[in-house]
Amino acid sequence: MRLSGLAVCGSDGHGKRRQRYVFSQRPQCGVTDGVAAITLIDGGTPYDPLSKPDPDVTLSAEDRQIGGLGIYMVKMQMDEMTYERLDGRNVLTIRKKLQ
Repeated sequence: MRLSGLAVCGSDGHGKRRQRYVFSQRPQCGVTDGVAAITLIDGGTPYDPLSKPDPDVTLSAEDRQIGGLGIYMVKMQMDEMTYERLDGRNVLTIRKKLQ
């Protein structure tokens, strides 16, 4: 899998696009003790997607605030997600136990 050079942008939560950034490294992928892990690293503006509250999915799309649904869907499918800021980079790791 190659994601280096992939441009990504997201919502700022107010319907406007946030700054674009580029993954600065290939994702780190592996399986250890039956747990698959993917780590995404970028050198963009510090941003912890896990610090935002989950969207209220009980509301209709028209009544719900824009933003946060993508990371929410990933959080619901993974067993663990962590974020840290290391050496001036955003580091997001997702983990899923394999059956």
